[in-house]
Amino acid sequence: MNLKRLFFLSTVTILLVVSCKRYDEGPGLSLRFKETRIAGVWNIDKFDVDGISALDSGLMNDSLSYIEFTKGGFYEIVNEHPNKFGVESGIWHMGSGWKGKDYMEVDKNDRLVNYYIIKLKNNNIKYEYDDVGKDGKMHHYVVHLTPKVL
Repeated sequence: MNLKRLFFLSTVTILLVVSCKRYDEGPGLSLRFKETRIAGVWNIDKFDVDGISALDSGLMNDSLSYIEFTKGGFYEIVNEHPNKFGVESGIWHMGSGWKGKDYMEVDKNDRLVNYYIIKLKNNNIKYEYDDVGKDGKMHHYVVHLTPKVL
C-alpha cells in the first residue's frame, strides 16, 4: 500500500511541476537563476513593433544589432547599422507578480518600462512590452534574443 501511495504522490508532484510553467513558452523548470540566464550578450533575432518586423523594414539590422545584460544590473542595446547607428543603455532588475509573470524592470532615460518575459531559456529569450515610440504613440514590442557568438 505504501508503494502505491508513493507512486501516486510522485506522479502528482511531477505533473504539477511540468504543468505550472513560469513562462508561456518555457521552460517548466531550470536550475539556473533568472538573472544568470539573462546576463550576457544577445543577438536581436526578431524585433516586432505592433506585429510588423522592424528588422525586415530596415529599422534595424539583425546581424549588426545586439543587447547586453550584465549581472550587475546594467544593459546596453547597440545598433551598428551604418545608417542608423545608436546605443541605448540603462539599468535593469528582475521583478515578478504581474499576473504571475516575471519581468525585467528597465530604466530607460529615467522612465521605467517592464519587459514581460514569455520565454527564458539558456539559449533563447523572448519578451514583450508596451512603450511610446519616436512618433509619440504607444506601441507593442516583441523581442526574440539568442546568444551572440563573440
